Amino acid sequence: MLKDIPAIWMRAYALICLWYFINFGVSVTSEYILESPFSHTIFTGIYLYITLCLAVIVIWLWSNLLFRFRVFVQVVGHILGLVLSFLILGSVKYYTEFFMDDFLFFEEYKEYLIGLLNWDAFQFNNQYLTAVFIYYIIRYVESLKQKEQEKRELEFQNKEIQFSLLKSQINPHFLFNTLNSISMLMSTSKEKARAMI
Repeated sequence: MLKDIPAIWMRAYALICLWYFINFGVSVTSEYILESPFSHTIFTGIYLYITLCLAVIVIWLWSNLLFRFRVFVQVVGHILGLVLSFLILGSVKYYTEFFMDDFLFFEEYKEYLIGLLNWDAFQFNNQYLTAVFIYYIIRYVESLKQKEQEKRELEFQNKEIQFSLLKSQINPHFLFNTLNSISMLMSTSKEKARAMI
């Protein structure tokens, strides 16, 4: 199944996961050192990183589905994707920070998500937009390659047609007469036959 995926998508996926690793590595390290030196800070970063790497596949599939529609539908779909991405990543963060410590109340969960509507919301949405941006760049590059391939194929077909036209323009009768004349000259004057050849 992985053989069916073009190499450009695999490389892009590896690069975006590397980007997330660096991004969350810096974020988690600074939060651990400056704000909360607790183990849940590290676990939260790890869970968010894994969630994002898995979410990239879903985001690309969602973008691929939206790509078939008009721009307006794509924009609305990606706004919905931003909201869902925020809810999923916020839920993962809540789970690792509070739910594991038996804070099971919906009101706290709701307040926690509202509290995330600051820098964390920007960071979560930035991750979603990065994945979408890379998707559209790859689609654009693939379309350019496809157009270039089609152009090369048309040029090749054009040359083939020109060659077949040239072949059809050679008059077999003219060729036969020329060879017959050379044959006659061979018996009378070999020098003139060589010059004619």
